[in-house]
Amino acid sequence: MITINNLLKQFGETKAVDIDNYVINQGDMLGLVGNNGAGKTTLFRLILDLLQADNGNVTIDGIDVSKSEEWKKTTGEFIDDGFLIDYLTPEEYFYFIGKVYGLSKQEIDERLQPFEHFMNGEVIGQKKYIRNYSAGNKQKIGIISAMIHHPQLLILDEPFNFLDPTSQSVIKQLLKKTDEAADALAAMGVKKGDAVTISLPNVPQALFCFYGLSKIGAVPSMIHPLSSENEITRYLVLSKSVALVTLDMFFGKNFRAAEEAGRILGRKIPTVVTGVADALGAAKSVLFRIVTKKNKELKKLPELGDDAVTWKKFISGGKTGNTKAQRYGFKEGKSEDETAVILYSGGTTGTAKGIMLTDLNMCAEAYQTLAASGETRVPGLKMLSVRPLFHGF
Repeated sequence: MITINNLLKQFGETKAVDIDNYVINQGDMLGLVGNNGAGKTTLFRLILDLLQADNGNVTIDGIDVSKSEEWKKTTGEFIDDGFLIDYLTPEEYFYFIGKVYGLSKQEIDERLQPFEHFMNGEVIGQKKYIRNYSAGNKQKIGIISAMIHHPQLLILDEPFNFLDPTSQSVIKQLLKKTDEAADALAAMGVKKGDAVTISLPNVPQALFCFYGLSKIGAVPSMIHPLSSENEITRYLVLSKSVALVTLDMFFGKNFRAAEEAGRILGRKIPTVVTGVADALGAAKSVLFRIVTKKNKELKKLPELGDDAVTWKKFISGGKTGNTKAQRYGFKEGKSEDETAVILYSGGTTGTAKGIMLTDLNMCAEAYQTLAASGETRVPGLKMLSVRPLFHGF
């Protein structure tokens, strides 16, 4: 992705940047740590061709950043509020950025929706110019503008500056949890093309696994957690799942189903067991366990060895193992017609059937939902849809 060759930048007698050779690969997440004046921002500006190097060069996807601007189409960046056009409102600025990348106002409105929690009602619809926002909200506007065109490469300089702890936490979750789940799945032996059954309600772990599997090219098989033991066995066999992720309160029937499906398929199906407490902070987790009765089935987990593991041990395996998730996206040869997820029909007219949806199907469903609502997408329009992940919404 990024290759640095013999890069040198001096200010007078001071060497701000002096790097012989360094490569940052697709999918890497790299943080620069150093004292003030160490040259971190200077390096970013060299990578973005905002400074002229005294020697050497930087390439992005093989393109010399100082000789072509093609790399800018797939790069998002925010260094400081000097990047912002502060006499515009945030909406005007986002539309301007969208226009640069060939995106319509409707597309920008749609792409802003995932950031609503991050913006916390303090950015959009305030009827004021960017220059009149707090430093923290300017930082949010800059980060969103860097991500809104869905870049393959994202460069942020001190992204948590001025942000309140809640906003910092949201960003960290976005950047970290999916990668942790992907690494844990890879360490378990899950690879491109494999199916993994997710038997979970709407808990964060379901999302982490869903997108973690997508990152490595594996396929999530989403089933209703209230399915019967026989149904779960059938779904595991039908999808030829190599692993199962379930909630602690449903552990018993899911584990027994995995054992039976394993006998049918001629191999073991390891089970990952998670719970609501796993998605909470330390203090809330303790409180949750005090005020709720822990599922008695979980007491069997230590005796089951590798056949069943807790969420904590699962994630830990990804951090300590030698196998790391390899990104498999469209740039790596993925087709929009490959299976993205397996869902199951309700079985009202007979036996429930597995439905394989592609990435293209998922996008089409979103557009169909919008069209069926009879509304024209305009700024400020919201639709609240709280439905289980296993229903494909």
